[in-house]
Amino acid sequence: MGYRKMGTKSLFTKLGALAALLLPLMLGIACNDLAPAPTPTQNSIFLVGTIFREFYLRLGGEELLGPPISTEMSEDGKIVQYVPAGKMIYDPKAPFTRLFQFAPIESVYSVRQPEVPPPSDPRLHYRCGHIIPSEFWELFTRLGEELVGCPLSELIYNEDQNRYEQYFENLGFYMVKGTTQVRLLAYGVALCGDACAEQMHGLDIQGGADIYQIAPVFQSFVQRYGLDFTGLPKSEAYMSQDGRWEQIYGNLVLVIVSADAPDGVGLRPLSMDLRVKSSPLKNYSGDPDYFFYPVQGDLGYEIHVGFLDYLDRHGGFLVSGQPIGNLEPYKDQMYRQCFLNLCLVYDPNVPEGQRVRPDGLGLQYRQENRFPQEHEPQVVMEHRVTMQVWEAQGSVTSNQGQEIQVLVLEDSQPKAGIVPLLVITMPDGSQFLHPMPVTDANGKSAFILMPIQAPSSTVIPYQVCIIRAGGNFCVGESFVIWNNP
Repeated sequence: MGYRKMGTKSLFTKLGALAALLLPLMLGIACNDLAPAPTPTQNSIFLVGTIFREFYLRLGGEELLGPPISTEMSEDGKIVQYVPAGKMIYDPKAPFTRLFQFAPIESVYSVRQPEVPPPSDPRLHYRCGHIIPSEFWELFTRLGEELVGCPLSELIYNEDQNRYEQYFENLGFYMVKGTTQVRLLAYGVALCGDACAEQMHGLDIQGGADIYQIAPVFQSFVQRYGLDFTGLPKSEAYMSQDGRWEQIYGNLVLVIVSADAPDGVGLRPLSMDLRVKSSPLKNYSGDPDYFFYPVQGDLGYEIHVGFLDYLDRHGGFLVSGQPIGNLEPYKDQMYRQCFLNLCLVYDPNVPEGQRVRPDGLGLQYRQENRFPQEHEPQVVMEHRVTMQVWEAQGSVTSNQGQEIQVLVLEDSQPKAGIVPLLVITMPDGSQFLHPMPVTDANGKSAFILMPIQAPSSTVIPYQVCIIRAGGNFCVGESFVIWNNP
């Protein structure tokens, strides 16, 4: 990773001593507000660096942050060290109250969700467009908003870990279902990656999980509806057995449907794939708390207005598909109703505002081994298959359509029969997705974009991706909108 071990000691010793004296002020916490932190045990081959020792102990030491999983290192004029909970940073050039920080998780993992409206209940804690549940509020205020960062998500139920999670800019919180103890997610493990893998061998790292990136073509959908709706990614994107590119999330499976669908993205009909039992059709009861969805004449299914409101905020029946059953008792005092593409549950055992959520059908789909468990490493495929991408003109006006051209080679020979996937990032940040024509006998494909209305000098980035069962890779390029005076 290009790190080198610290060699100079006296300067950082002095800085560390100064920082230790002023740390309570930097954290916004008086010294007697925190119980003495436990002395870290030698549960690691590393020791907490001198510069971080006071900072580490005052936050909670090994009990909260975990044992160090790297040495103290120099990086871009800063001192850094990894612990399971995050990447600690000492920046001598930062403002006085920001000398000690944690690195943001979004540098490696996109978890930002759409903001939600301020709650009508003034007792709820609302920050940066998200609600922080009362269970997390005490730790959030104790550590301080400057250190933790703004919330990036609502409360998310991670079914395979049986815990509730919330992502903040610099630290992540979780609480195992049925308990009240709040712990920190393993941001540091994700940020350090393979560089810390060997050092973590044999350590009991809490708060970890498989971390998969949201595939670029699905980012727009996930950002629009939120990770609390889709669930966390549970696989890489891959080619399914029926020839569609898809990615598994905790609650559903996203697939590339067609250019005619919104953003080209739809949901796999998991209720069919997982053989979810449907309910008999019935007449509308007339209950005003239920919406009637007719299926066959006067027969159909009733949907509670709470579920209907949730669906309206998450794409409606176009996303969920039609109901296949009525509201029925489910495990742990919950109720569930299933639709073609997903199931919703009502869980009375969680805080108000979080009680309606999708069930973990995506996780069940993954557990039933319905996707390739092993992927050929991307680097192997890139050595074998290469792709050249260019545009017909380096710049176009707002009234011109740009032509994107692709050449695909396999073992240096033209490769026919490949369908490149074109992803254009528009000036407003939204993404336009379109499968390109299949490559011809010369390995070539081309697609003409509609004119893009944008001010002169606007850069339009785009990617062309090759999606295959053995793996996938993308090539990124860009062009400029240039309107002559």
